[in-house]
Amino acid sequence: MISLTTRQRDLLRQLLESEGSLVIADLAKEMGLSSRQVSYGLKGVRSWLVQRNVVLTVTPGVGVELICSSARRDELLQELDSGEEYELVLSAGQRRQLIALKLLIGSDPIVLFDLQNATQVSRTTILKDLEDVEVWFEQFSLRVEKKPNFGTWLDGSEWKLRQALTALLWGDLYFEDPIFSMNHVRGLAFSLESDALLLPILQDVMQFVDELQTNRITALVASAEAEMGGRFTDHEVLHLTLALAVQLRRIAIGSLIETSILSREEEAKIRKSPVCDVASALLCGVSSGVEEQAGFNNEVNAFAILLLAGSKNERWPGDPETEKEFDSLITRLLVVAEEAYKLPGLSNDVTLRDGLIANVIPACLRQQYDLWAPALIQTNKLSVQKYVVEHEIAAHLAAVVKDHTTYDLPEDEVNNLSLLLRAAWIRERPHRLQEVIVVCPSGMATAQLLMARLKARFPRLGNLKVVSMREIGSQELDGVDLVISTIPLADLELPIKVIQVHPLLLPEDITRITDWLAQ
Repeated sequence: MISLTTRQRDLLRQLLESEGSLVIADLAKEMGLSSRQVSYGLKGVRSWLVQRNVVLTVTPGVGVELICSSARRDELLQELDSGEEYELVLSAGQRRQLIALKLLIGSDPIVLFDLQNATQVSRTTILKDLEDVEVWFEQFSLRVEKKPNFGTWLDGSEWKLRQALTALLWGDLYFEDPIFSMNHVRGLAFSLESDALLLPILQDVMQFVDELQTNRITALVASAEAEMGGRFTDHEVLHLTLALAVQLRRIAIGSLIETSILSREEEAKIRKSPVCDVASALLCGVSSGVEEQAGFNNEVNAFAILLLAGSKNERWPGDPETEKEFDSLITRLLVVAEEAYKLPGLSNDVTLRDGLIANVIPACLRQQYDLWAPALIQTNKLSVQKYVVEHEIAAHLAAVVKDHTTYDLPEDEVNNLSLLLRAAWIRERPHRLQEVIVVCPSGMATAQLLMARLKARFPRLGNLKVVSMREIGSQELDGVDLVISTIPLADLELPIKVIQVHPLLLPEDITRITDWLAQ
């Protein structure tokens, strides 16, 4: 009998649970595969179905479809769920992630033959995988060492090893088919978990994932936030959870950081920070006896840097020792922004200063201490075409940071600067609307409701004045900045902006007014 690979099994399940035909491109998107991978997998699925007298059709321009009754579909689904043997065929990317993980968490050299057995591939394939893994490790200054008749192991500092391990578990790599991911519901998720019994190496990974206890660690990050009186971004909470889980696991197995990542002067400054006390208390609270170990101070320093370099929603109540180092830089950035916008007083914008502190300082600290961090999720990127000025000023600020610190801000951080600048310009620009005319011929009650909603949503609209349809054409419009109307006024050819809205001020109306105000 022909057996299915796990990928073919999952493809067949999709087909059995669907009604009608499925387009290969849709199947590929649903399963996170390429169309080529789906087409290749369907060959094995068809062979398996032929043995059960079921027809699989692939019609160009239409899709893939199983020709069988509903009852037969249920029987095949039961067979898939019965626990019959499947062949787990790992992709090259999946194998390389597993090999990298084995090197990162192993305490002894790994014999090549053991890697072959663990992944069920040839010696030639393993050697090619190791070549790719070596290249990936280079960015973390880690070396894959090999010695005949002895084994393969990883050489490098504990600090860099942790950076690589955190990046691998986050899924930040160039290998295809990431097998790990972090989310707020499950913590660390392992995509091959359901097939862990099919390969010994997967069972080892499952044990490691369970030992990290990321769901429990999230609560520790929250307690650190509470102690410091601030909040990290949701994205950063996931990163810190994973980084702290890795740190605690390494401490538990006795792999402490060998030498401090801080110079004596840097350590003296960090020790004055309240973040250092938080880091020390948390590590002592979860790792019994760790304070008595030789590398404890190095671990406190490492965790303090993780906290200081974390992306924040807003400026914390205070970390003065760290901020003093960057005070002249932040002041310079504010002056540059003020000059670029030609807005006197912008350099005194407290909200903008806090935003720069919360973004620029952590970004610089990450580079200063060679700390890996995941790229920010860019769901709110400003259009380069629409907001040319903001992007130009942000690039100028990034150049000032580079000149002051020698650090290049990553693209996502430069985008954050453009967002901060746009918000500051909206707050500080000198133009405040003097008068807004509201045209609402539906009656007094409707007009009052619209006025109330406009005032609640847009306090910057200034003086609102209701004018009837009959009067609008004869009104003196000097000093009037905007007309908001519930009916079309195009025929009047008014010399100022007219925005037509629904009497109930719908969300799309709010968006149109907001966009105009932000111009």
